[in-house]
Amino acid sequence: MTEQTPLEIAEHVFEEHLPLYSSALGSRRWCAACKTQFSDQDTARRHALEQVLLATNTDRPAPCSTSHTPPYDFGVCAMHDTTFPLGGTCKWDGVDSVAAQLQVEVDEQRTRAVKAEHQLELMRTAASTVWIDIHGDVWVLGDDGLMHSPETAPFSREHVEKKWGPMKELRTPDILEALQRLCDQVLNTAGRAVTEVASTPNTEAGRRRARADISVVRGAMQHYAKSLS
Repeated sequence: MTEQTPLEIAEHVFEEHLPLYSSALGSRRWCAACKTQFSDQDTARRHALEQVLLATNTDRPAPCSTSHTPPYDFGVCAMHDTTFPLGGTCKWDGVDSVAAQLQVEVDEQRTRAVKAEHQLELMRTAASTVWIDIHGDVWVLGDDGLMHSPETAPFSREHVEKKWGPMKELRTPDILEALQRLCDQVLNTAGRAVTEVASTPNTEAGRRRARADISVVRGAMQHYAKSLS
């Protein structure tokens, strides 16, 4: 940064950011990173604007802004709204914040899809009756007399209903067919969303397609939960 005489606002500065540079008081400084000028009074706002300009006007995303602030025992990345271990760095450092958020959502939906597939397999191999709790999780009665569900330790039925609420019996084979189709849709859609984010993370078209895929996954999983309740 070097002190300069007043200069015209760079063309690439978006109109909504111009008020940040409207002050005619104080010396003006030139920011080589964002190719524009700022006043001494705008230091804090200048930093935020630099992030916007770097993220929207170059081929690389803005640098990650992280901090380790006591009394917390973890670090915080304000830019990506996430935390990381002390001494570490944000895992999204150098990654476009929108693409990072999309990837987080895709990972969450993929986990849900895998869980749905596990539950479906459990229903296929179970006896004629399975139980569904109010959260849409599938339980079957094991040979040990305990209720079993994917990714959960076995519990007695009394414990399950006390912790997760009352369960409902399901006996209709048609539900299995419907869930099979739904799980296939969820897995395929989650896969497309992952591909979109990986291949076109910094294009608006790619983001729109990924958001659409994620929306379908969310809707499918909501329908899946309702069909079990």
